[in-house]
Amino acid sequence: MFFKVEKFEDIHAIQVSKTVLNKPLYFVHAFCIDNLLIDTGFDGSKTYMQQFIKDYRVKSIVITHHHEDHIGANAAANRLGITPIVPAEGIELIRHPHALQWYRRLLWGLPEPSEAGLLPDKVRTRRFNLDVIPTPGHSHDHTVFYEKSRGWLFSGDVFLAEKLKYMRDDEDANITIETLRKLLGLDFDVMFDALRGPVHDAKTAIKNKLTFLEEKKALVQSLHKKGLGLRSITTRAFGREDFMTMLSGGHFSKINFTKSLLGISKYPLST
Repeated sequence: MFFKVEKFEDIHAIQVSKTVLNKPLYFVHAFCIDNLLIDTGFDGSKTYMQQFIKDYRVKSIVITHHHEDHIGANAAANRLGITPIVPAEGIELIRHPHALQWYRRLLWGLPEPSEAGLLPDKVRTRRFNLDVIPTPGHSHDHTVFYEKSRGWLFSGDVFLAEKLKYMRDDEDANITIETLRKLLGLDFDVMFDALRGPVHDAKTAIKNKLTFLEEKKALVQSLHKKGLGLRSITTRAFGREDFMTMLSGGHFSKINFTKSLLGISKYPLST
């Protein structure tokens, strides 16, 4: 297990990953300001996260969304007397986690059922005030936390990368486009991304992702109007399917990206 804590200004950035032959597979970040923890990592890291909660005297926990790599230590927090507060749409999915595809169980494990409370419109710590902003698309319950006075955006999985090739079958790329446009109306300098950690020049990064999605949407829709099938459109827009699609059984694939841009997806159903 890889577990690392680094200080960034007044924030502790927690980086975790399962390892194979001592090499990290896929990073996940959580963040702590004052005594507030934002997300709790994945199930395999819960022992480390539980110790962090004790060592850093965490008093409250907020969750960006219900996916398993963000709620892994919620049950451990419950046992320490803390009830994480989460977006309304995610409460039942956190209280009763659903079955996961095998590749997700392999990477992150299945989180324990846990008790959760409801996020308010604002979250206050000793020194900071966080605006709670719904940002759907990646999931229907996705939420970010914005500290205006410091120019911080705790962005969960809104960003991930400027350019993507794959998408889950329950994401909505068109809603994500609207979410990114909304975020560009905020004034922030640094984005704390759940995959990459602190991202500087964050608004430029989000602008670049928005441009990428808009260009792919225009291409996909143009090819669709010409009568091309989904697989042909996908190959032209994103390339041929590869190992990632096979590994995930199609849950995480390029054709899902095409379908989403055409308005064909399981969203808001969580799979």
